[in-house]
Amino acid sequence: MYPEESDWAAYELLPCGVAWTDEKQKVTYVNKLLRELLGYTSEELVGERYFYELLSVGGKLYFEAHFAPALALEGELRETNFEMVGKTGARHPVIVNVSRLLSAGGGYIYVAFPSRERQEYERELKRARLQAETADKTKSTFISTMSHEIRTPLHAILEAGNFLFKDDPRPDQLEFIQVLRSAGNSLLNIVNDILDVSKLEAGMTTLDERPMYGDQLVKQVVDTYRPTCKEKGVVLRSVLPIGNVPLLLADGGKLTQVLNNLVSNAVKFTSEGEIVISLTHEEDEDGLHNLSFRVRDTGMGIAEDQMKYIFEPFVQASEKTQADFGGTGLGLAICKRILEAYGADLKINSKPGEGTEFYFTITLKAASAEELPIDQRPGLPAEGLPPLNHIRVLNVDDVRSNLLINARYFSEWKLLYDQATSGKEALKLLETNTYDVVLLDLKMPGMDGYELARRIRSHPDAPIKDLPLIALSASASQEVTAQMLEAGINGLVIKPFEPGYLHHIIKRFGEQEGEGNPEQQTGQPATETRAVDFSRVQEIFEGDEEEYLAFLRIIKDDVAEAKDILGACKFSFSQKEFGDLKHNLISTMRVFLLDELAKAFDEGKTALETDNQSQFLVVIDQLLVGFDVFEGELLRALEAK
Repeated sequence: MYPEESDWAAYELLPCGVAWTDEKQKVTYVNKLLRELLGYTSEELVGERYFYELLSVGGKLYFEAHFAPALALEGELRETNFEMVGKTGARHPVIVNVSRLLSAGGGYIYVAFPSRERQEYERELKRARLQAETADKTKSTFISTMSHEIRTPLHAILEAGNFLFKDDPRPDQLEFIQVLRSAGNSLLNIVNDILDVSKLEAGMTTLDERPMYGDQLVKQVVDTYRPTCKEKGVVLRSVLPIGNVPLLLADGGKLTQVLNNLVSNAVKFTSEGEIVISLTHEEDEDGLHNLSFRVRDTGMGIAEDQMKYIFEPFVQASEKTQADFGGTGLGLAICKRILEAYGADLKINSKPGEGTEFYFTITLKAASAEELPIDQRPGLPAEGLPPLNHIRVLNVDDVRSNLLINARYFSEWKLLYDQATSGKEALKLLETNTYDVVLLDLKMPGMDGYELARRIRSHPDAPIKDLPLIALSASASQEVTAQMLEAGINGLVIKPFEPGYLHHIIKRFGEQEGEGNPEQQTGQPATETRAVDFSRVQEIFEGDEEEYLAFLRIIKDDVAEAKDILGACKFSFSQKEFGDLKHNLISTMRVFLLDELAKAFDEGKTALETDNQSQFLVVIDQLLVGFDVFEGELLRALEAK
């Protein structure tokens, strides 16, 4: 069947190929574009060829096996890729749409779009995507490298300033030491801002929602900035709701970060007048609570044409602003992205010379007093820590300032130590001296920390091969931690580190050699007092000795597996892996009344969600110690039977 003659002109002008066929797929009409594409005349096609005969060999096979049956069943098919073969043998990629004709005689109408240009466009898109992915990876690598390269000398600067401050400096020295410490902390804040905005853009930061009082956040921020405002002669005050603000579920840390950034900007740009932080609270009909925060100042204000740019990373209102006040231009970008996680928008009102007001509203759920978290144990200060004169450490770092800082701490802790500035020097010292722990930097010229770790792990002498290896690094990306795991490194201390945590790690790993049961340590019989309560398990099995022992053996295997997973989590910082382990062990911890371990899991979850890697490593060590004790008690119970 042919199309109506009156329709031919329209089909001839279409910018795509059109072919009509009868029920048996024999061609009954071909328009101009398709004839020219294939190089055939109308007489060579109409009534002479079937549509599938114009396809490549693979296309013919697909047409007969899949396409034709599906077309008969569905009546139309969309976006199918074929190669059509022209009279000269040239191949032409096309995208085909086909529909059954409803007019008398039936048949099908094919519409073919030449797709060579589209394929080239898709290839360009693919290339662009790969380039973007490569650029993103390059950016991540750069940020990780920058973190390491800046944090490493910054660690030395901050600790040197701290030591000088503690050494009772002369009054004329004290001012310069305070400048040194202040400048170092400012630089650390800039580095942290850059890393924060990078993680927020990548969607890597999650909200740690815990009970908090909104008015307390405002009071804390006011207390923080009141001394600075007083020095500038600026009034800082708060306006809070009448009556109590209820306890609500929110990420207090990140909300404090938002308010700190807004108030810090207000303090920076306000030379006279006042800064007001206000909070209002409303409860809606669904029982949700709306907290509205406003930070208003009487500072220099922002021009209207600049307001649309100030939330972009690294952008400030003007070059003069950057020159006069400094900063990275990241604070507002971080605030905006944190609030976006709450579905809130950071808004602004401002006029040059009259001041600026930032405001936002977040919607929160109510919390109960029973949900208030137990305060996390604060990190131990460097002073007053117990001596470690029974432990000997080898510290390997190519940066002499790092060795100098660490040596000062080692001396305070009465720690026995040697230092090496290269992997080659470290290997020589290992051959001639005995150590309990090796502290190593990861980025060193020549033999880096990973290679040094692999050399130690492949050493033929067991005392050297089995030494605990702890990385001191300013970088903790997943790529870095995966490499550490592969190299056999046992732990990580992130620079700049808390001295108390470094002390804790050295003590834990340095004393592993002397651990054992009470009989081995004292030569006296161990008491029957147990660290684990087996009473509930014994009640469950009610004297069925065989089933009871079988259950203990299963739990012992589970504990061994849990210790392996915890060891891996020290390097991966995986929320999923850590969360799955907690879920799998909940019943075990309940039945054996292991409340302290359950509490540690909760603390570890919080540390991961707040990106507090140092605290997470402390929790992992607490869990490993707890499971060591649990495993020992299980072995005692099994051996007693």
